[in-house]
Amino acid sequence: MAHCEFWLEMREEDNAFRVMLLLFDGIEPAKEYAPVESKMADCGGSLYASPWYPTIFAAEEELTTTARNYSAKGVKILVFREIRKPEPTCGDVKRGRSRAGKKRGERGR
Repeated sequence: MAHCEFWLEMREEDNAFRVMLLLFDGIEPAKEYAPVESKMADCGGSLYASPWYPTIFAAEEELTTTARNYSAKGVKILVFREIRKPEPTCGDVKRGRSRAGKKRGERGR
């Protein structure tokens, strides 16, 4: 049975939020979602991200709308009600940034 998973991510430096969408079984992503490279591809799914939103409310609205659209097509939905930190990208590692967005060796306050 086709299914997909949703959760939110928060970018700490500006408190922006985006919706993450993990799709299985050849389901096509919504057009506003861009593909993201991730270790999660190893589980057989494809990961996509929405644009960044300035508020959690706007990101939640996007998640709800997209989930309803997939549900209307008969796709099973799994929504994680948690906010995760973004995985580091190749660009973040090359710039010496960690998951928290701080430079290596920099301590939190």
